[in-house]
This record gives sequence, C-alpha cells and structure tokens, in this order.
Amino acid sequence: MKSYGNPVVVILISGRPMIITPILHYSDAIIAAWLPGTEGEGISDVLFGDYSPKGLLSHTWPEDMSQVPMNIGDKVYDPLYSYGYGITTFANSALGSSPVLMSSIITSDGHHIELTFNKGMKDPSSASMNFTIMRNNSQYNINLSAALKTNDSTTIVLTSDSTFNAGDSVTISYKLGNIESLDRGILQPFNNFEIYNWVVGQVQINVPGKIEAEDFTDMYGVQTESCSDVGFGEDVGWIDNGDWMEYGLNVSSTGQYNLSLRIASLSQAGGIIITSGNTNLGTINLPVTGGWQTWTTVTKIINLNAGQQTLRLTAQTGGFNLNWLNFDKITGVNNDALKIPSKIGLEQNYPNPFNPSTSIKYEISSRQYVSLKIYDLSGREVATLVDEEKPTGSYEVEFNPASVIRHLASGVYFYQLKAGKYVGTKKMILLK
Repeated sequence: MKSYGNPVVVILISGRPMIITPILHYSDAIIAAWLPGTEGEGISDVLFGDYSPKGLLSHTWPEDMSQVPMNIGDKVYDPLYSYGYGITTFANSALGSSPVLMSSIITSDGHHIELTFNKGMKDPSSASMNFTIMRNNSQYNINLSAALKTNDSTTIVLTSDSTFNAGDSVTISYKLGNIESLDRGILQPFNNFEIYNWVVGQVQINVPGKIEAEDFTDMYGVQTESCSDVGFGEDVGWIDNGDWMEYGLNVSSTGQYNLSLRIASLSQAGGIIITSGNTNLGTINLPVTGGWQTWTTVTKIINLNAGQQTLRLTAQTGGFNLNWLNFDKITGVNNDALKIPSKIGLEQNYPNPFNPSTSIKYEISSRQYVSLKIYDLSGREVATLVDEEKPTGSYEVEFNPASVIRHLASGVYFYQLKAGKYVGTKKMILLK
C-alpha cells in the first residue's frame, strides 16, 4: 500500500509483545492495542484524530527474540522501543529539524537499500554523501547511487553495483554529506543502523549437520520463543495443524540419514510430515512430554539425494515445540543392505587440528542410547552433539563450534562417546 502513496497504520492485537522488525519499513504508524481495557472505540478515536495518543509502553519492546527477556537497567539495553516509549502527538516535526532514519531494508533483488525517514526528503541524486556498509561484520566496498522512491518522498533508494545475498547481516553508517529534507533539515551522521534483509533466496545448511529450528527459510503459522533446553536460545512454537517450516539443505552425498528432532509437547501427541520438493520422505509421530519446555529427541531414518534442496516439515497434528533438527549420515549401507558393525567404536576426528569444523565418526552394534559430548580442558561440557537413542549403524557428526556455542576459544578439547557400558574419549584441537 505504501508503494501507491497510501499511509499504512498497523494495529497489533496480541497478548504479548511481537517481533515486528520485518514490517516496520512498510508501516507509517504502529498501534499496540492489546493492553488491558483496550476497546474498539478507544482505538478508532485515536485513528480518526478525535484524541491524541497518550499511551506509553509499560515494558521494554524487544527487537528480536535474542533480546527476550530484556528490562530497563540491563547492562546491555538496546531494544526496538524502550520502556516508556510512545508518541503523544500527530503534529509534524519542527520545521527545518534534522530528518531521522526510521527503518531500512535490502530489497528482494539484492541490489537496493531503502532508507525511510520521518519526513519528506529532497532528491538526493546530486547530493554529496558518504555511506559505509558493513556486511557480515566486514566493510563492504560498493558504489552507491541515490534517488527518491516513486510515490514516497520519505524514502531514499540506494542502488548498489554489487549484490547482497540471503542471510547477509548488514548495517549502514552515514559519515558526512549534504542530504536534506524538503524543509531543509540537514541529515546528521549516524552509525551502524541495522538493515533488514529481504533478499529472496535460501541459506543453505550443510548436511550432515545440525539446524536450529528457528533458522527456517520460510514458514507458515509458527512463531519463535525463548527456549530453556540445553543451549537455551530459541525454539519454534505455536504450531497448529497444517503449519509448516522450510529449510535449505546442501546434502553432501546421497544415502540414508538418521534425522533427529528435538521436541516438546504439553498434552497432545503431534505428527510431522517430511518432504523434500515433491518427494514424501515419511512421517514422524511425536510423544507427549508433559510440558512446553520438557524436551525429548525423536528419530527417523530418511533417504536424501545429494545437492541443494528444500526440506519442509508440515504439522500433520500440531501442539508441539521444535528446538533443532540433526542429520547423521548412516555410512554402513552397502549393496542396498545395512552393514551391521561388530562393535562400538569412536574414531579420531578429521581434520585435526580444525577450523571451522570437523567430522566425528562412531558406530554402534545394537540399538541403544548414545551420548556424544564436547569438553574443554577443565572438564566443562561445552556442546552436546548426540543425546538420544540410535539404531544400529555407523554415524558421522559434524562439529562446528559456531553453530552450537559462541566465543569458543582456540585450544585442546575432548569428545566423549557413551553407549551402553562403552565410554570412549579422544582429543582434538581447534585453531583460529
């Protein structure tokens, strides 16, 4: 609607703060209408200008789920909206005041950055400007040209001679120049403004490997939330019948894979249909765990073809949370028959030393509960790679410190396999 010059007001009716970063750029105003006592007449009175807004936030509004929980007074406090924030007037900003950058996106084609301000802007095509772009924490040296967006004078469009990719983390800073608003307000320097990335495409995750459930490339009907499982972070919840999530995979080789899902369910036995493109890979029936944060792992053997593909998990029956997916390659397949290992064994990781990732192979001779964990020199557990019942077979697990724990330092680590009465430990070295 904004692209046709129409003002857009978003009304949020929810029992809790919502992550609204993806829609900010397409909104002129946002009304949180879920506070106790909110009624339709009270909302319409403000929308139609009979009364000025006066409600102020009684809590902190997070920018994304990694900021939950966040409270005023925290050592790091940079939410989307601070405690007590709220607009109290519909009046324009002061004449000649400096324009304020409100939101920014990378468009889906990967070639344009849109900057939306709080007031109409002059055509910047002949203005001097000095923008700095940071892409994935490194300076991105590109050439930019500027113009006003059609039908929206509040938005400046920067066209790049290079392409941004799906999954890129991008910020923009303005150092100096003479960009100004229609009322001659001069744009002041700003630093590291986060740009929301709308580039169409998939972030490909290598398989074998682990995928956090919230790292979907597309979804329908689900939401993310804080997770209290091992490793904390986020999980995907609010899953109803027919909801789905998609993940971009880059499968290293064709074969059988042991797919593990970390799930929790309060009172309803769920079910998931697994598909890759038009191929149905099977269905997993999920148990009741007795709590939304009471976690267990379920497994299923599936067949995957090598190469890039989209895996979809569809809730045949909802009512569960999902924390992560893990793919282990079953390497004991020969002439279409499963080769049964004669003993339990743990192999030396390869490569070793490693950076950024390494593979660990092990095999078990009968179905049993398997634990594979990483420890530092002090004996502190730093990662759990496997913690579930496994069928007979040979397995390969990728350990990428960046995907399971942040700020893991270079040094010596130990990985330990427990299966039944077997305990095996080996040393590996991480070099950065």
